[in-house]
This record gives sequence, structure tokens and C-alpha cells, in this order.
Amino acid sequence: MRALLGLLSGVLIFTAACSSEPSPGLAPVPTDLPSPCEKQDPPPAGHTDAPELFIVTITSGGWSPNQEVGPRLVVYTDRNAVERPDAVAQPTGAEAPAPPQAGYLAQCIVDQAILDVRELEQTDFGQPGITDQGSNVIEYRPASPSDPIRLDIYAPGETDGLTDAQLEAREKFTALQNLLLDGFVETGPATNAPSTSPGR
Repeated sequence: MRALLGLLSGVLIFTAACSSEPSPGLAPVPTDLPSPCEKQDPPPAGHTDAPELFIVTITSGGWSPNQEVGPRLVVYTDRNAVERPDAVAQPTGAEAPAPPQAGYLAQCIVDQAILDVRELEQTDFGQPGITDQGSNVIEYRPASPSDPIRLDIYAPGETDGLTDAQLEAREKFTALQNLLLDGFVETGPATNAPSTSPGR
């Protein structure tokens, strides 16, 4: 009986030791992966003339003295990106805005953004009952034959005249915008930043 128990104990110890190794073909489950994913995932070295994939533009209202100096963020299909921290933060006649910065977005962030923008494609964001306000715009430009998607939030932060469904839709838009902006990993000054707002 003791011999049998010893044999069973040996089998259990061997099984536990083997279970700590990943199964063939399965990647080990990470234990420290931040949400939504690991940002430090640079694209292959060397910037190419890749087309634009995402463009985030934040415009000021008609009453604002601020001047637009270009999109806030442009993400290219190779995941390289250019951000303008002061895209709408400079009053007319003020000193030159902060220079644009080069960087990138992780593949998992780009993939999630594509899913989110497609989900919001036919969404009604509503039109608040207020005039002379700015807009937040996210443009998605996939390769042909897919059609581009443009999401436009007029008067972000305003709630007058909006339904609960429209308010919820605007929250999803803001989450997508934050995903793109917060996912940007800066690598240094940009040398080929776009100079004008798209579609204007």
C-alpha cells in the first residue's frame, strides 16, 4: 500500500511540474500585461511613405482666438505617427506652437481602434442646441476598396438636446479618441508633420 501511495505521489509531482510549461503551440499567458495592451511595441525600423490610417482633429469654436495648426494626431499604416500637442492651444499672434513629435502606436491599439471606429460608423451623435462650438473628428482611411469613415462630434462636452443614446455614443467616441491619443508613444521631434487640417 505504501509503495502504491509513493507511486501516486510521484505521478502527481511530475504532472504538476509539467503543467507549469505551456502546451505545444500555445503562448504563455502574460501576468503583467497592462490594459488595453503593451504600448511599447514599436514598428519596424525606418519610416516609410506609408499612407495615413487615422487622423484626429480637434477644432476650436468660432468664438475662440485659437488658431488651428494641423491635426492633433496622424497615424500611418505602418503604425508610425505624428502628434501636435498644441494643435489648437495657440492664440492667434502668439509664439509658435510646440513642434510636432514623432512616435508610434502599438499594433494592438491600432487593431482595437479599427474595431471601434467601424462599430461607430453609422452612429447618431446628435447635435447640441448651441452655436459656434468646435468639433472633434476622427477619420479612418483604410485601403481600397474599403470606404473611409469619418466620425464628427460637434460641441463635445455639451448635452443640451441630446438623447441618452446619443450621450452614450459620444462617450464611446471619446473612449476611441483617448485610445488613440493616449496610445501614442513619443520617440522624438517629427520632420515630416502634416501642416494643414484634413478636409478643410
